[in-house]
This record gives sequence, C-alpha cells and structure tokens, in this order.
Amino acid sequence: MMGRSFSIIDFQKIAKTVISWKEGYQLYLFGSVTRKNSFIGDLDVLIVYDPSRIVLEDLKALRSAICTLVQNRYDLQTDFCCLTNSEARSSNFIREERAKRIL
Repeated sequence: MMGRSFSIIDFQKIAKTVISWKEGYQLYLFGSVTRKNSFIGDLDVLIVYDPSRIVLEDLKALRSAICTLVQNRYDLQTDFCCLTNSEARSSNFIREERAKRIL
C-alpha cells in the first residue's frame, strides 16, 4: 500500500490526536524529513523525556503508537532516538541534527 506524501504539519496534527500525550515528553523530527528537496526514505524521531515522570513502558508504548501511525498513514519506516532531558541539554544532538520540535 502506498501511503500519503509526508508533511510535518500533517504529522503533527495527527500525532496530537492519535498519541495519548503525557507531560514529560518532547517530540522532534530530524534527518531527511527536515531537509528541503530531500528524498524521505524513513522518519527519524527523537523523543526527549523526563525520567522522573516517564518509565520505559511509556517510551515503548509511544514508540509503538508512532510506528503504527507512520506505517499506516505514510508507509514509512520509523527510526528512534531517545534522550533524557539532561542528555539532550548536555549534548549538541538537537542543534547538530537540526531537529525540529513538533510536540
């Protein structure tokens, strides 16, 4: 099945309604999806989370929900990276990857 063409704005709207969002998460996109005129072969997602509020099972459930959403709607594979708030602050990952916060 061929999915729809990918739109960050569309994904953001759908993610807000499909994913049961909890306090303590930030969701970013990075990689080819954030570069203009780039072939989108997969969706690279960064989840920044507060480990005092979010447990591993919550991260797994969020990952599963996003994978299902992206596969069904866009027919794309999803790759994930997860960082705690402190890891995100102490690294340059978000800046270096030009990640765009969507939630």
